[in-house]
Amino acid sequence: MGSKERFLKAILLEKPDAVPISDLSMSIAVACKLLNMPLYENYYYISGIPRESWQRAQEVLSVIVRAHKKVDFDAVFIHQTSLIAKKYKPIYISQNRYIDEWGIVRENRPETKMAWWVDGVIKNEEQLIDYNPPDPEDEGRLELLDKVIREASSEMAVVGVLNGVFTLAWEVMGGIDKFVLKAYKQPTYVEKLCSKISKCQLEWTKMMIDAGVDMIAYCEDIADLKGLLINPKLCEKYVISYLKEILRHVHRRGLKLMFHSDGNLYNVLEELIRVGIDGLNPIEPEAMNLRYVKEKYGERIFLMGNVDCKFVLVYGDESDVRKEVRRCIDEASEGGGFVLASSNSLHPAVKPENVYIMVDEARKYGVYSY
Repeated sequence: MGSKERFLKAILLEKPDAVPISDLSMSIAVACKLLNMPLYENYYYISGIPRESWQRAQEVLSVIVRAHKKVDFDAVFIHQTSLIAKKYKPIYISQNRYIDEWGIVRENRPETKMAWWVDGVIKNEEQLIDYNPPDPEDEGRLELLDKVIREASSEMAVVGVLNGVFTLAWEVMGGIDKFVLKAYKQPTYVEKLCSKISKCQLEWTKMMIDAGVDMIAYCEDIADLKGLLINPKLCEKYVISYLKEILRHVHRRGLKLMFHSDGNLYNVLEELIRVGIDGLNPIEPEAMNLRYVKEKYGERIFLMGNVDCKFVLVYGDESDVRKEVRRCIDEASEGGGFVLASSNSLHPAVKPENVYIMVDEARKYGVYSY
């Protein structure tokens, strides 16, 4: 069975020949190490690339796809933030800090080889009125996505990754605390911003599906290890309601949608499934139990996760990685509907050799018997 078919069977809750393998996000640092090539210095986050941004974005995306092929992944996830417009140039406000296309202030931190969110640009009503999220129809975006789809060819499925409305809103406002305060004191202000972002994300969804992606992933970090970051009423208003709109369009076009959030989602998982999510990632090991989620919800949604990327993929030896992979497969693979992945991402601290070991063990241990 080919990689693409294997992945698509799993997300349809069917049993392929073996457990498929992929990841929500592979950092450029890990991709370069997997390909034994020099790191793209200061290109930790594609939309922060200085000078000749679009041309360099093509190169970085090609590296990401090649790395996925080399390690034998079954799907490649392409984030909308990597599909920058030809006209885009980051606005640098200091040596390492810049404003990206979305109005998010990021900081390149060489010690972690990542660009971190630090602030946003919307601080008042005037800035809100002037704010316009990136147009998916801008020249260059579709060309980048088409390039990825061509390079993935029939070898891998291609997943379009969207950021959630709630997450984008608090990022451009400068923090989740500011979002929550505004939601209580000036709800109209927050609703205007979320409406702008929601309309934009719906257009991004359409663009990605028209381009030929095989699935949509919707990333909305709404929880920590203890539970939801906002109360259920705010979650319903600013997370679930906008998710529903995306889901309606994705399902109307015949595709599946996977919801991503770290943390403990038990209090909202039933509602997420009720409104129509098709899959869940990553079922964070410290916050949720993969076996429990599989037993309770595995007939309704597919699961993608949850090899520990906090300790095992960073510090573990070969036996640690193989044991962790077997744990995930034992807990969630029965009957199909499971994709093996990390518990968050293949971030820069992940050992490249552990990625190879993860895949090797999954290919050996994750074969289905008929």
